[in-house]
Amino acid sequence: MDITLIAGWNLLSLPDRPANLTTGKGLVEAAISQGFNAQLAAAFRNGGWQIYYHPLFGNFTLQEQEGVLLFVQEAGTFTYTAIRY
Repeated sequence: MDITLIAGWNLLSLPDRPANLTTGKGLVEAAISQGFNAQLAAAFRNGGWQIYYHPLFGNFTLQEQEGVLLFVQEAGTFTYTAIRY
């Protein structure tokens, strides 16, 4: 599945479960492996932010049908393998 990213913050609501992405860290590292300068993924959950800041700290599990913020420094197309919910 392809998702168009803009430079800066991207609010993603993944319509399908990513086959190999289960954490914020995994999402950032997948974007990096595709040539993005990705730095941060975050989700707002239970009144607080869950954050992964590459490569320094944090991590969180991606939840089905939950929005996640991804910060990248350039625009492009992010591709992942999807499994239908």
